Amino acid sequence: MKKLFHLFLFVLVSFLFLSACSSELPLLLPPDPRQNQEDQIENPEDTAENEAAIEIILDNTQLELFTLDTATLTASISGGDENSAIEWTTSNRKVLHVDAQGNITALSAGTANIMASFGEASAFCQVSVTPNVYIVGEVYNDNNAIATLWKNGVAQDLSSGINNGFAKSVFVKDSDVYVTGSQNAGLNSSIALQWENGIQSELTDGSYRARTRSIYVKGNNAYVAGYEFNGNKFIAKLWVNGIAQNLSDGTENAFANSVFVVNNNVYVVGKEDSPNGSFAMLWKNGVPSKLISESDEASAHSVYVTDSDVYVVGSEKIGTKNVATIWKNGAPTNLSDSSIEALALSVYVSGSDVYVAGYEEDLSLVAKLWKNGVAINLTDGTSSGFARSVFVQDSNVYVAGSIYNGNNEVAVQWKNGVQTNLSSGINLARANSIFVK
Repeated sequence: MKKLFHLFLFVLVSFLFLSACSSELPLLLPPDPRQNQEDQIENPEDTAENEAAIEIILDNTQLELFTLDTATLTASISGGDENSAIEWTTSNRKVLHVDAQGNITALSAGTANIMASFGEASAFCQVSVTPNVYIVGEVYNDNNAIATLWKNGVAQDLSSGINNGFAKSVFVKDSDVYVTGSQNAGLNSSIALQWENGIQSELTDGSYRARTRSIYVKGNNAYVAGYEFNGNKFIAKLWVNGIAQNLSDGTENAFANSVFVVNNNVYVVGKEDSPNGSFAMLWKNGVPSKLISESDEASAHSVYVTDSDVYVVGSEKIGTKNVATIWKNGAPTNLSDSSIEALALSVYVSGSDVYVAGYEEDLSLVAKLWKNGVAINLTDGTSSGFARSVFVQDSNVYVAGSIYNGNNEVAVQWKNGVQTNLSSGINLARANSIFVK
């Protein structure tokens, strides 16, 4: 009995001891793998904060430029190292160039994006590039005509206005603007002129009358077509970098009206008088040839040459009327009929399409554009209009000329048939030539 009591007492003491220990020591169990996974998951809000911490901010997100314009984009990094290097790229290298500093140059008409990037962050600027439109002509002040260049509608005087000045043709190469024309020098004399970026140079000395009509620049050479009186007859001339070459021999009056250069061949067109009328002429590398005509009186005003074809426009006199005419590789096609007076003054070829600008006389003079021989009226005939020059770029058709407002001629431009006035109409003004780049 005594042994049982001692055993009971031992069990009771052991039980009490173990109970006390279990209340102070944790229960040792195998680790739960889910606990580690939960510890490793980041707070979604913290993650979004980190991703948004670095942001590129551009000073412009949209720009409108003209071709050859420059601009600089400035990028700042929010939430990152301000000295971090931004990478600049363009979505269209033909339209825009961008350098490592964010300096942009507009190369051609179109739309492209400039992207600034750093790591995973990026920002965009959309840039629209519009071509420059150059037009030359003359605007009269109260006394004289002033040779004028319009760039995107903004006028610049080329001559002083002391004597009559005329700008007849414009050509743009790279960023250089070439214009040719003339200025009166006295009662029976005038000076043939050329301007390069507004700087005037004289092609003749003013001893006799001289006029220029067309300029074309190829490589480092500037070709100018025109004519000069020699005291007896007008001589058709070609100036190359200011050096004159006679195209006619002085037997009869001759006039050079347009020049075009392709594959090192120089084409000049104009007219040469004859005892019975005049011939439409083509000089290729100085060698003259007469264009086929059913008329005894014909004249060539403009030439455009592709790799395989030579297009010339002008007029033939049929009966008592001048008929607008185009010659393709010497073969003539009439653009108008002999019932009304019409002249074709300018030709431009774009792909398979041939555009001709001129005018036709109905009740009044109507400015005309012929596309592949089909006539389009640029004016409605309520007042006189003249289309003197045509240029095509990216399927857009540009025409320069003038309209009569009841008091004066107004220099105008048409783009796809939509008219824009270049002058106010207070004084007489004409637009003679257009170039788009």
